Order: sequence, then C-alpha cells, then structure tokens
Amino acid sequence: MKVDKLHIRSRFKNLENVLVDFDEDNLMTVIVGRNGSGKSNVLEALVAIFRNMDLGEEPPFSYQLTYRLGQQGTERWEEVNIDADPRRGTLAKQYEVTVRDLNNPELRGFKEGVRGARIPFSKVKRDKLGRAQYLPKYVFSYYSGPSDRLESYFRKHRTNFYRRLLKDELDLKGDIRPLFYAKPHHSQFVLLAFFLSEKESVEKSFCVSI
Repeated sequence: MKVDKLHIRSRFKNLENVLVDFDEDNLMTVIVGRNGSGKSNVLEALVAIFRNMDLGEEPPFSYQLTYRLGQQGTERWEEVNIDADPRRGTLAKQYEVTVRDLNNPELRGFKEGVRGARIPFSKVKRDKLGRAQYLPKYVFSYYSGPSDRLESYFRKHRTNFYRRLLKDELDLKGDIRPLFYAKPHHSQFVLLAFFLSEKESVEKSFCVSI
C-alpha cells in the first residue's frame, strides 16, 4: 500500500485544511518540520483514518485520501480515493469511495466528476471473515517516547484479537491483527527471531560479527 495524498479538511489536533502530497515514486517518506508543527499529528491522522474504516466507524474528521494497493506490473494495481465527512448523516453517505484499475485504463469506469468506479462503504470495511479488499492488509505503528497517543487507536483491535484467541477462533500461524501497535519489547522478539532463523544472510553475518 502506498499513500499518495492526504487532505485534512476539518480540524484534527493542530491541523486544518492541510494537504500532504506524498512522493508517488518512493515507498519511504520523511516528514520534516519544527517541534509542534504537526509532524506526528499527520501520522496519527492516518492511523485514525484506517482504524475507523477497518472497524466500520464514522470518519474522525473531514478528509480526502488517495492511496494505491498492489504493485505496478502485477495483476492488482488500483488507486483508491476516499472522500469522508462525518457531517453527511448516515455511514454510507459519510464515505464516498471510488476505485480505478491502473492496469486497465479502459476499465476505470470514469463518469462525469467521478475518479473511477464507485464502491459502497459496506465493501470497504472489514467483514465478519476478516476480509477488507480495499484496505491495506496491515497497519503497523510505533511511537518513540512515553506516550499512548498512538497506542489508544489499536486497543479495540487488540481486544477483538484476544477475544477470538480465547474462543479458539484464530490460526496462530497466520492470523495477525490488521492494526498492530509495536511496543518497545516487540523489537526484542524480532531480534530473537532474526538470530534463531536458520537462513544465512549477509545481514545476519554482519550482526553476528559485531
């Protein structure tokens, strides 16, 4: 998944009418700014957006978001555009979702004033089987410092995961929470798994040598 544009229209923290145009050609984005300018708030806004869509809840603020799913040159390469506003009334009206197939220009479904084929929000939010075709498969987040500002967005997914775990409804070899907040101690498990892996690599040899 690659985020292309985010327009925060109504106020979120200290952000209002802010447009962030991400580089379409690079997967990594570095946000630079002064202390208190809203760098962390941009990331928090993205977490809040995907959390509420995943859970099928109303948008946290008015925004427009464009992101791409899949990969260029593969079978799936789509652009998803979300126009959301909590003031529109029902959930179905709060989210206006359009999708276009970037691999097949003739099938983009363009209409007057519409950027692609219209998709009902009921097909966007995660269903009872855990499927969400038009959302990123996973959203991982980490915040450096003693703050729960990001972790709070992940609590409902964590609670749902533990509830399903207690009911023996999970495949522990394959089921990962779609929204996962990485705490500092998780890095220790990642490092442990890295060294326990039987597969040799240049990176592993380098780490062992130091």
